[in-house]
Amino acid sequence: MPALVAPFLPAGSLSARPQPRLSGRGLSLRPWADEDIEGLVTAYTDPDIQRWHHCSLDAEEAAELILHWRKAWDTEGGASWAVVDADDSLLGRVGFCGLRLSEGVAEISYWVLPDARRRGVATSAVTSLARWAFDTIGLQRLEIRHSVANVASCAVAVATGFSEDTREHTGRVVPDGSRDPPPGVR
Repeated sequence: MPALVAPFLPAGSLSARPQPRLSGRGLSLRPWADEDIEGLVTAYTDPDIQRWHHCSLDAEEAAELILHWRKAWDTEGGASWAVVDADDSLLGRVGFCGLRLSEGVAEISYWVLPDARRRGVATSAVTSLARWAFDTIGLQRLEIRHSVANVASCAVAVATGFSEDTREHTGRVVPDGSRDPPPGVR
């Protein structure tokens, strides 16, 4: 079926170029490498990351995830960067999920390893990614979706200039057994 509205950004807006390395406030965002498998496995053993991202990974799954992120760039379905310090030590992850170039919209997701928390890592990574998304790619809207119970993620959203637009209630069960109630349910 033909579209009635031209896409906001054309196909190739990402995939026509190599995934860049971005920088900001003492850290870099770089494409994931096979050498990051162990760091990903470690990250997904952290109870806080498991709570909000709902999974754990073994080495094989981490390798598959890195491959998935590379393919997502090529197909323009998403993008993911390793957040690293000056020594290239893994601090966290930032990326796009729900990337819709035709609408000029992406959702930003992120996590930070326990030793790097409360140092502004997520704030700096999100700020760098948002600047690149608006200024270089030309996206018109970025979104952050997070649980209101995730106080740290709420703080990152506020610190990076995101405003509360709506509150969704998914009814999703999280690993600790709690549930986000769906709309209209008590």
